[in-house]
Amino acid sequence: MMNIREYLSDSNDQMNYGVAFPEDYQDLPLLIYLHGAGERGSDNRVTLNSCIPYIAEAMPKAIILVPQCDLNSRWGDTDWGWGSYSVDEVPESAPMKTVMELVGELKTQYSIDKNCVYAIGHSMGGYAVWDAMIRHNDVFAAGVAICGAGDPSKAEVLKDTPMFVFHGNWDETVPVSGSQEMVQAIKDAGGTLV
Repeated sequence: MMNIREYLSDSNDQMNYGVAFPEDYQDLPLLIYLHGAGERGSDNRVTLNSCIPYIAEAMPKAIILVPQCDLNSRWGDTDWGWGSYSVDEVPESAPMKTVMELVGELKTQYSIDKNCVYAIGHSMGGYAVWDAMIRHNDVFAAGVAICGAGDPSKAEVLKDTPMFVFHGNWDETVPVSGSQEMVQAIKDAGGTLV
């Protein structure tokens, strides 16, 4: 059962989010689902109608966090059509900072296995997975980036982090080269992908 809540960050940024707790949630993993651009807004039920039921079914013993980016924001402040980008030139977005702050709050309030925090996202959320895992690699145990892009120059940070990466050639929004460049950079850094 997903509970819809609101979070107010230390910098007064408000974010809607859904969170699902299994009946017994002692030391369970935390899975953060970062949605695509089409699920932005102020009604968090929109994000819950996509793949969340499938994720919850596949991971019944996990706490699932589903933050929602507002309509005029992005998880990462970069143009999706460009593919790869530099995290040194693109500051972390306010919504992503709020998500990471919320994750910290949840880790202190609930019995979460701090060594089992995972991120999954598609399209805009795929960018967010790469961005969050590069900037906050010490927080995440693994990630799933679907149709996203990141900063290949930071692959060294990710070479020991398990990643699933999916992207199709028919994607007309995010160039498949963004995922391909990340995968190749991780391999060049000595990493392997799942």
